[in-house]
Amino acid sequence: MEKITLNKLRNNYIIISSEYVIRIVDVTTHQDYVTLVRPIIPKAMNMYKSILSVQAFVWLTCVVIVYGWIEEIPIKASLDDCFNERRTFLNTSDSIKDNFHGFCIQKYRLKLVKKFWSDLNNETGHWIEELLRMSEREARQKRDARHLRIRKEIRVATDRERSDYFTCMRLLKEDTSIEPNRFDALGIIHQRMADDVHHGAAFLPWHRILLTIIENACRQKVPSAVLLYWDSRLDDQMQRPSQSVFFSRHLIGECNGKVTDGPYANWVTPSGDLVRNCALEGELFNHRDIRALKTRTRLEQISEPFSVPPYDFEIKHGEVHLFVGGTLAPVEIAAFAPEFYLHHAFVDCMWEEFRENQKENNVDPQTDYPVDYGDESHNPTSLMGFGRLRNIHGLSDMFTSRIYRCEKPVTKCSVDADCRSRFLYCNRDYLCASKTKFAYEKDMETHMEPPRMRPHQRIHRGKRQAMNNTEPLSKFDLLHKIKQNGREEAPISELNAIDQVCPSIDVGKTVQNLFDINGVADSRMWVFIPVKVIYQRNMHQKPFNSFLVRNGKVREGADIYDKKLYKTLGQSLKNVPRHNKQNCKNMDGVFTKVNVHSDGLNYIGTYRDFAVVDARQPITTSVIYMGVKSPSKRATEVLLTAYDPCGNVCQAFCRTAKGTMEKCSGSLKVTQKLLHRPNLYGEDYGKAVDMMWGIPHDGGYPRFYDRKIFIEFVCF
Repeated sequence: MEKITLNKLRNNYIIISSEYVIRIVDVTTHQDYVTLVRPIIPKAMNMYKSILSVQAFVWLTCVVIVYGWIEEIPIKASLDDCFNERRTFLNTSDSIKDNFHGFCIQKYRLKLVKKFWSDLNNETGHWIEELLRMSEREARQKRDARHLRIRKEIRVATDRERSDYFTCMRLLKEDTSIEPNRFDALGIIHQRMADDVHHGAAFLPWHRILLTIIENACRQKVPSAVLLYWDSRLDDQMQRPSQSVFFSRHLIGECNGKVTDGPYANWVTPSGDLVRNCALEGELFNHRDIRALKTRTRLEQISEPFSVPPYDFEIKHGEVHLFVGGTLAPVEIAAFAPEFYLHHAFVDCMWEEFRENQKENNVDPQTDYPVDYGDESHNPTSLMGFGRLRNIHGLSDMFTSRIYRCEKPVTKCSVDADCRSRFLYCNRDYLCASKTKFAYEKDMETHMEPPRMRPHQRIHRGKRQAMNNTEPLSKFDLLHKIKQNGREEAPISELNAIDQVCPSIDVGKTVQNLFDINGVADSRMWVFIPVKVIYQRNMHQKPFNSFLVRNGKVREGADIYDKKLYKTLGQSLKNVPRHNKQNCKNMDGVFTKVNVHSDGLNYIGTYRDFAVVDARQPITTSVIYMGVKSPSKRATEVLLTAYDPCGNVCQAFCRTAKGTMEKCSGSLKVTQKLLHRPNLYGEDYGKAVDMMWGIPHDGGYPRFYDRKIFIEFVCF
C-alpha cells in the first residue's frame, strides 16, 4: 500500500495518507488522533493533486475536532496580597499556613457569590421580622437566670431536649410555606450575606443574631426547643475523631459521604445531597485554642482582619468546617448543613466566655467594637440585614442576660459520672472525651459504663498525624487475649483502648465531592486534569522496622529508607531548597496524604482530593485527577493548590511551551481549541485516566504519557 508522509501541520504531527486511510499521528506520544477511511483515489490521478486533496480533506476534518488546552495565568492580585500577609508568618510554632491559605481563597470566592445573589422574597423578609419580634418581646420581660433558655452540649442534653431539637429542625425542613423551605431559607440568608459578614469584626455578632433567629424559628414548631451546641474538643481528645459517637445514628449521623442515617438521613439541600467527609483535612477545637482565646481582652485581637495566629477565632472556627467537610466546608453553602448551627452555637458560647473574661479585666464588651473592622459592611453602624439591627447591636448583653445562656461545657473529670453523659467518658488525662460509636453501642448492650482510665502521660498529636507514647495492645493481640480468657467480648475500657491505635491516615476513606457549580450539582459539568505530586519524606517520620544488616547482625535504628544513611542521596536532597517551614511531629504511618484543592476563579465550585504517597521513601510521586468546571461554554479559570501532611503549601510547577517545568502560582486557564497539542484534560474521570495511559489492545506494555501533565506540586 502506497503511503505519502507530510509534515505540514504543527511540529508534533505527521499526516500519513494512502489510497484508503488518512491518519494523524502525534510523534511525541505515537497516539493516533484521526483515522478515516476515504474513497479510493484513482491511480492515474496526478500525485500533486492527490497531495493537495489529502491536505484539504484533513484540514476540513480537523476544524470539527476540539481538544482541551491549559495555560498558566497570572494569579489574582487580591489572592496574592492575602497569601503574603505578614501576620501569617509571625508565629512559626502554629501550623496555620494551610488554614490561612484556604481562608484567602474563601475570601476571594465569596466575592463571586454576589454575582449569583437573588433578593430575598417578601415571605422570608416578613418571617425574619416576626422572629426578631419574638426576641424583642422576650427581652422586655423581667426574667432571672432560672427562666432563660439553656443551651447545652448535645451529648449532655437530656433525651427530651435532643428530641425537641431534632424534631424542630425536621419540621422547619418540611415546611415549604416559605421557599424552598423554612430551614433552607435561613441558609440562603447566610449564603446571600456571606461576603458581608465574614472576614471582619461583624462575624461573631452577626452569627449571634442568626442563631437567635433559628432558635426562635424552632420554638415556633416546638415551643420547648432550645439550640444545642457541639463542643468538638470532646472529639479532639480521641485518636480517631471521625469514629466519635457524635457522628453516628444516635446523634447527627455518619460522616463518610452521603448522610444516610441519623436524624438528617437523606436530606437534600439546595446544593444537592447532604454530604460529610470527616477527618480528611482541617482540625477540631482543642483546649489550647480556647485557652489562647482567653488570653486576649479585646475583640479586635480575636477578629479578622488583623488578628494574628493563634488567636484568630474566625480562622480557627473555619478549621472545624473543613474537618467535617462536604456541605459544611464551603462557607457559601455551609448553613444548608444542620451541623452548622451546632458548631456555631459552640463558637457563640466560647465568645460569651471571652466576654466574661473581658468584664473581669474591666473591658465593656458592649462597646468594644474594633476600630479596624475590615470592609464597610463590618462598620459598627452598618445594617446587619436583619430588620433595623446594626452590627453594634450584636454586642449587647441583652441576648445572654434576657434570652438564653450557655451551660458551661464539661471538661475536667475524676470519674465517669463527672462527664454527665452516657456518650462521654473520663480519659486517662482526666478530661471528658467522646466515646466511639463501637464503645457506646457495646455499653448500651451490656448496660455498663466504662471504668475510669488510669492517669498516664499525655498523648502528643501533630496537626495531621497521631501517635501514642504508650504501646497498647494491638487489636489482634487484644482479641487473642480475649480468646485466651474465654471471653466473647472485651471490657469496654479495652474497647476504648482499641480506638487509640490508628494509622496515620485512613486509606479506606475517599472524598465525596459535591460537584456543585454556581448552585447546580451535576458531575457532567466537570472535566478532570491530571496532577502529579512529588513528596519528600518528612524529617520527623519515625523509623520503620526495615534495617540494614552488617556482618549478619541487624542494625536496629538504621532505617533502610532514611536518606541520611546515604551520602550521595542525602546531599542531593539536602541541597534542594525547602518550600515548607512546619514539620509534623510523631509521623508514624507507611502512607500519608497530600491534599489537593481546586477552586474556581470565575465560577463558584470546589473540588477536593488527596494523593496517597509512600511515607517510607526518601522521595516519591503520585498522580491524581482533579475536577474543574468544563470549558465547553466558556474558558475556565481555576486555582489548584496542594498541602502536605503538616499543612504546608506545596510549590506548584507548570509546563512551559518548551516542555520544561517552571514554578508557577497554580492559577490556570482551561480552554477548548482546535487541533493544537495533545489533549490535557478528560471530559470525565475515565477519559482523563485513559488519556494518560497508552494501553495496547493486545495486552502489550502500557505507556504513561508524562508530558500530558501540565501542573505538578513539589512538597519538600
